[in-house]
Amino acid sequence: MTNGQTQAIKEIQAEVERAKKLHPGEFHNAHEGYAVLLEEVRELESAVFFGKKVARKEYDSDLNPEYIEKMATIDHRAKMREEAIQIGAMAVRFAAELTDVNVTVGR
Repeated sequence: MTNGQTQAIKEIQAEVERAKKLHPGEFHNAHEGYAVLLEEVRELESAVFFGKKVARKEYDSDLNPEYIEKMATIDHRAKMREEAIQIGAMAVRFAAELTDVNVTVGR
């Protein structure tokens, strides 16, 4: 596992814990879990397709265009990462809270 993957897993764990504090309890059913997960996927979609344009608008147009582009790229990547971490956290919650069976899925 790469250092980046290890860090992402730690961030996903922290996001699960943060989300559980904000929204205690478990998903009521698979439909709710799916809806929450889908919302996060749509937020990532928006960040991927429109995030850099939005990030550029956050900077004063009087600034150096190269600086604006550099900062917009950094902000865009951070937003996409944030949304991906939230998707991972909601996927973990979905898998943990909406399964009655204690089985390992994999190879």
